[in-house]
Amino acid sequence: MSTFRNALAASSAAIALIAAGSASAAGFYIQEQSVTGIGRAFAGSAAMSDDVAGMYFNPANMTGLSGKFQAETGVNLLIPSADLKDEGTTFGGVANAGSGNPGNPYDPTPVPFGAAAMSLMDGDLWLGVHAGAPFGLASDYGRTWFGRYDSTKTELKVYQVSPSIAYAINDQFSIGAGVDIQRAEATLEAAVPVTGSTTTDRLYRVKGDDWDYGFNVGMTYKPVQPLTLGASYRSAISHKLDGTATLFSNAGATLITSDGSAGLDLPDMAIVSAVYDITPDWRVMGSVNWFGWSNFEEIAVDADNAALDTTVAQNYKNTFAFSIGGEHDLTDSLTIRAGIQYDETPTQDDYRTSRTPDGNRLWLSTGLGYKFNDVFSMDAAYTYINISDEDISLSRASGFSQVEASSSGKVHIIGLQGRLKF
Repeated sequence: MSTFRNALAASSAAIALIAAGSASAAGFYIQEQSVTGIGRAFAGSAAMSDDVAGMYFNPANMTGLSGKFQAETGVNLLIPSADLKDEGTTFGGVANAGSGNPGNPYDPTPVPFGAAAMSLMDGDLWLGVHAGAPFGLASDYGRTWFGRYDSTKTELKVYQVSPSIAYAINDQFSIGAGVDIQRAEATLEAAVPVTGSTTTDRLYRVKGDDWDYGFNVGMTYKPVQPLTLGASYRSAISHKLDGTATLFSNAGATLITSDGSAGLDLPDMAIVSAVYDITPDWRVMGSVNWFGWSNFEEIAVDADNAALDTTVAQNYKNTFAFSIGGEHDLTDSLTIRAGIQYDETPTQDDYRTSRTPDGNRLWLSTGLGYKFNDVFSMDAAYTYINISDEDISLSRASGFSQVEASSSGKVHIIGLQGRLKF
């Protein structure tokens, strides 16, 4: 048990290293909680048990692990880029002048994760934990770009630790459940115009954080030997971010500050997956994911000083993601993977903002795994994500600015993880 406790501590400590980056799934969801899964574009994620981090997608996956103890840690480097072009933005009814396109607002960001699991009762009962960052976003457009009255800077970090339990009822059917312990931190900034000026702005900043909790449940079923079916559900979590709202002068002096709070309503999620062993060396898999993004209706700041209250409608819609993939064991030690995923954006026309200038996403993924011996193995993966072109059309600063823009984007992901098995 001491080995397991040490692994839990190491996995939990990994989230302290996680930095917010541009979300690589639609909205601001970070799907990259397993490098093995990335190589398949997360096809079959609720029915695969070759990866201890797969408990994130379905806790019942643990009952298919081999050995008595497994632990792994990995990192995914997210390399996002976005291009926002001015398509007729106005300030005070005057065509935008002197404000340029912002360039890429994102930086390459490493997103680590960790997981560990151990078996009891001759492998029928498993205890595990996964630590990661399932939601996040960080963008910085600067304070002079044409859309500054919509946003200048965004930082959202959601850390999560999920202890889980799974039980194999028989050789065909397993169940699992877990608790999601989340900490959310957010900083949002936007420019505020000064009456009579189109060149001198103030800065509005809101900061807050919160702890909250949710749950996840799942099952796997083998109706026939080559086929594994899996399904899981993760509950929505609604944070109340307590912090401060502040208005700064153009020179950075504090003009007004106040305690306040803002809601952050994260989506619930469901996955249905299937994996079919064509031969002992070839496998195909697929998944359908559902996201309850309609929970995310607005960003509303309720400050003690009502002058700092703001409400920005988001009106996200529920979405689906579809993925298919395959694997081939080239040798007893080497496995290659590939997958494709189509991920719908939850953003809608008339509400899409520069904080999440999102579009539908097409994933193209490949990966490999290598087993050095019975104890240690590694996995690597690469994904290219193309984000569809979309438009932004918003009235900001009480009608002072009409933001008109087009957006396009892409993301490269490089992942590497190591696994120990005893």
